[in-house]
Amino acid sequence: MQSFIKRDGKPRIDWPATTHPIGDQILDHVLYGDRKRNIGGHLHGQGIVGKREFSESWDATRIKRSIAQVMERPLWVRKAAHEFRPTTFGAEIDGVQIEVKAFLYQGRYVIERAYPVGGEGVIMNMKNGDKIEVKKSRAKVWIGA
Repeated sequence: MQSFIKRDGKPRIDWPATTHPIGDQILDHVLYGDRKRNIGGHLHGQGIVGKREFSESWDATRIKRSIAQVMERPLWVRKAAHEFRPTTFGAEIDGVQIEVKAFLYQGRYVIERAYPVGGEGVIMNMKNGDKIEVKKSRAKVWIGA
């Protein structure tokens, strides 16, 4: 998988053949979230309580590219219990554990959500306003991968 700069100056991100490129609405959810509903918002600085954020050094393009990398080369996959549930993919990219949830639709995965689990620079926004560092997960799927 390679990324190049398109003519409009924006980076092109190549997606694996098994995955539809992430849609703008889902990417906005992953990056900026919705404070009223307390969902999404994993780009650094969003401050949504209870949500983990990527390191300050991770911009939107790096997050999007990392989601594509997880889908291309997951370290582990937890298959959906049935067709109405997403399959979960996990991989460590540049010291950050990332999970991506996607539904299988017409032979290709459609990404529903993605978020950092823990690792280098990942923080959790606490109710009292504190931001705590989130270390890498020691769950079986991660330590056995």
